[in-house]
Amino acid sequence: MIEIFNEVKGSLEIFKNYDDLFKHIKAIEKQKLIEQGQEEWIFTIYSNESLERFYWNAIKAIEILLTEKEQDAYENGLDLLEMSKGYEDSTTQVILTPDIDIEVLKEDWCKDYCLSHGYIFLSTRQ
Repeated sequence: MIEIFNEVKGSLEIFKNYDDLFKHIKAIEKQKLIEQGQEEWIFTIYSNESLERFYWNAIKAIEILLTEKEQDAYENGLDLLEMSKGYEDSTTQVILTPDIDIEVLKEDWCKDYCLSHGYIFLSTRQ
């Protein structure tokens, strides 16, 4: 169980696990995208099939360039994680090799989101 307290709002929120907290954060960011046209906190996994589409679109259009990690992931048949932590130039790409623990990255991303938005972790019992 994860309990977080928002000092600004004076509210306590309880989540069963990090997946529930993650879904909650994604919903907040989706609403920001709809209302403001911007999404500052990103945690998106691109399948190799998606990268294949990016790759072929990039080949067809000179002005579209793949990053080095997008290219490497595509060429090696791997998925790619792209995450951003709310500030300009904070996008990070991680090639999802078998040794990468996505759950740890997701938990860290959730914690960073909460801390940057005025939440205090009261407990994390699982």
